Amino acid sequence: YSMQNGSGAPPRSTRPRQEGGANRRMFASIQSTLRSGKEFRPDGASAVRNERGPRRREHTPVVLKSVDEVIEQLADLERRGEHSTSQIKQNLEASSSTLDEMWDEEWTKLVDVLIKMCLESDEAVFVVDLLPLFMKYSNFVDLFRERMLAVASEFVLPSEGGEGEGHRLEQVPAFFGSLLCARWPRGMHRDTHESNPVLFTAFEIVRGWLMVVQEGSEGERKDDKKETEKVSARWGGVEPLDAVADALQDGCRIDGEEEEEGAEPAADPAHLEDEEEAIADSSPELLNRCCSALAALCESQQRSLWLSRPELVDDMYKCIKVAIIHNRQIDGGVKCALLHTYLLMNEWTRSKAVTTKCAATQTAAS
Repeated sequence: YSMQNGSGAPPRSTRPRQEGGANRRMFASIQSTLRSGKEFRPDGASAVRNERGPRRREHTPVVLKSVDEVIEQLADLERRGEHSTSQIKQNLEASSSTLDEMWDEEWTKLVDVLIKMCLESDEAVFVVDLLPLFMKYSNFVDLFRERMLAVASEFVLPSEGGEGEGHRLEQVPAFFGSLLCARWPRGMHRDTHESNPVLFTAFEIVRGWLMVVQEGSEGERKDDKKETEKVSARWGGVEPLDAVADALQDGCRIDGEEEEEGAEPAADPAHLEDEEEAIADSSPELLNRCCSALAALCESQQRSLWLSRPELVDDMYKCIKVAIIHNRQIDGGVKCALLHTYLLMNEWTRSKAVTTKCAATQTAAS
């Protein structure tokens, strides 16, 4: 080797390299990557063109000429299945002239159908999605708010009805929850009368349930505090168990005569009558129904209620805690539902909380 090239290294190969070999290998690698998961075709085979599906035809809005056609478009499931929600909205917008000329009786008929869809057909989400279109008309807003107040009153003070009536009333908290958690368009998302009268009414109804539970629980809490103060004063400002332990250590004898001397005097009969009237005014049935409404509201909307109305949920959290601890007028089943709601609220604040949507709601038996 040293004689041929003057060095100890072997001579290099004189075979010429193939030009563009690295480029071809890179191109083959790219092709194999693109062909992964697809059927391999030889180079001579013609490439198959990806055929696109047929384009969707543009929807031509249909003008609804009467309130019966509007109701049929919304309530008739067979006809409604032919159109999507956006197409139904386009039909309603195209029928603005018909809606402008509707009388109060026709608006009342439409409102009754919408409320029935929310409470009996469990279609509150669909109805709430259409409300911004109807809320352009003042007659509809007034009538819809009246029906909301009437339904809320029937729920907390139910009359004797059949099984269908009970099922209808069970959906009332879920209906108001759909209003509170709906994605309202810009300018209608605030719970004020000027911004959104319907949302404002739903918010005030839920606030009314909350106030009933708060007032009932605060009354029970004050009674518990008075009883504690009476017992504490009876034992000289010392807890009863501590007083008994001290008496036993001192060798004193606690007999019935000393207890009678420290007993409270009999209350005035007139004062007792006033207390009985106050208790009668705050009906336990009303209290239990309002507690059930709050529990069913949280059960139906769950974490979305906390994300949409955090201040309202904070007030409900505090109120439910006091009601569970101090209120003895709440039935056992209702208090169990409140306890479940209280534990559920603690799960909502977790970042990876699992949310479970329930179609059915739980209410107290009337």
